[in-house]
Amino acid sequence: GSPVSWVFDKDGDSYIEKSTDGDFVKIFTGQRRGGYNYFAFDVTPTDVLNDALTTGKITPRLMWQISNDPAGNKTAGFEQMGQTWSKTFRTNILMEGTPEPVKKSVLVFGGGYDDIYDNDPPNNTNIGAADQGNAIYVVDANTGELIWSVSNANAISTTAAMQYSIPSDIRLIDMDGDNATDRLYVGDMGGQVWRVDFTGPLKK
Repeated sequence: GSPVSWVFDKDGDSYIEKSTDGDFVKIFTGQRRGGYNYFAFDVTPTDVLNDALTTGKITPRLMWQISNDPAGNKTAGFEQMGQTWSKTFRTNILMEGTPEPVKKSVLVFGGGYDDIYDNDPPNNTNIGAADQGNAIYVVDANTGELIWSVSNANAISTTAAMQYSIPSDIRLIDMDGDNATDRLYVGDMGGQVWRVDFTGPLKK
């Protein structure tokens, strides 16, 4: 897959130091043709060599895994996920909060690829419809918890027309400049373009 990094330099000194200093580096990646999983790794330095803040030891840590592997473990809520071709994009969304909505760091990605599309159309009259990948997912970037999804089945939100795989990268838009995504655009394998509007804070 195409790894995406989330780098946070708390004090803005251009050095990523130990996590105890509040800095961190996290990496998110899928597998494309290689599988049905998304992985999140914390690669924040676990040591600093000297007072010049030279980065020291890095011990990658698996934070979480989302899987819909036909031959292995399956993560609840991701039954429509196919091969993980869609790049994860980290952004903020508004969630319900008290007394005001709060911003949550999330990942947004398409449902992926169904290898039914590997077949030649003359040999498969149902080449357009897919059993996997026909979904959009929003998950907590720190835990992998499913926050919101849409598909034609087994999702938090449903639409009958979403019947084609979405291996594409999703485009995120902040319409009102509040540093939170409130619109998504993405195309699917059936030639459809989807637009999703978050018209208010998502429920917890």
